[in-house]
Amino acid sequence: MLLKDKVALVTGSTHNIGPGIARALAREGAKVVVHSRHEEDAKTVAQRIDGDYFIFNCRWRTTERYEQRQFEMN
Repeated sequence: MLLKDKVALVTGSTHNIGPGIARALAREGAKVVVHSRHEEDAKTVAQRIDGDYFIFNCRWRTTERYEQRQFEMN
C-alpha cells in the first residue's frame, strides 16, 4: 500500500477518468476525497470505492466558505 495514511483529493472525480483514479488511489491505501458539483454523482462514485472516502461537493470559485471546514473521512 503505497499511499497508506495519505489523503488524495480527486477533483472532477465523477466524470471521464476520475472514478478510475479515485478507485486506484483507494486500492493503494489513500483516503479519497471525492469532489463533484453534484452530490448524487459523488455518492455513486464513493459507493464503488473500497476504502475511506469523503464526499466534497462545491464549485471551486466559491470555496471560501469551505476553508475552515473540518473533514471527517467515512
